[in-house]
Parts: sequence; C-alpha cells; structure tokens
Amino acid sequence: MSFYSVIVDFSGGSFVSQITATDHLDAIDKWIDGGGNANASAQFIHSNVEKLKTQLAQSLTDPDFPPSLLENCRNLWQKSFKIQGKKGVMHIVKTEI
Repeated sequence: MSFYSVIVDFSGGSFVSQITATDHLDAIDKWIDGGGNANASAQFIHSNVEKLKTQLAQSLTDPDFPPSLLENCRNLWQKSFKIQGKKGVMHIVKTEI
C-alpha cells in the first residue's frame, strides 16, 4: 500500500484528501467511496448532491480514458472529468513516506 494525495478542483472549490491505496486507480475508487481522509470527498459529494456520485464514478473510472501520468513527473497523474456540464480536474500524487 502507498500513500496518495488526491486534489480535486471543481465548480470553484478545491477538495484535498489523503488515502492509502494499492495504486492511483485504487486511490480514485477509495476517494469516490469516501475512504481514507473522507472529509474532502464527502464534502465534495454532498456539496454537489449525492446523486452525482454515480456520474462522478463513471467519469473518473472510464477505462477508455484513464488518468494520465504527467510528462516529466514521477508519481503524479491527472484526470479531467465533466459533471452536468461543469468541468473538473483531479490530481493524484503518490507520496513516499
């Protein structure tokens, strides 16, 4: 297991969580489910209506559009998403501790 910081910018807000996960995709799944430091993910989900959770999960876990490793960076991925016409971005940072 590794330690990940998940930073989500959406609709004028920034939401930061720290999660223990097996890889960056597992970190996304745990963030959606409110795992780890669930405060930020729960705040994001509740501030954008619980019913958006399914739409968010589909957008973030779409196998045809996986998170991309940022060029010239180690352990840093980015995933863009769109919910009800609003664009957002998630950054996933693997932190060695």
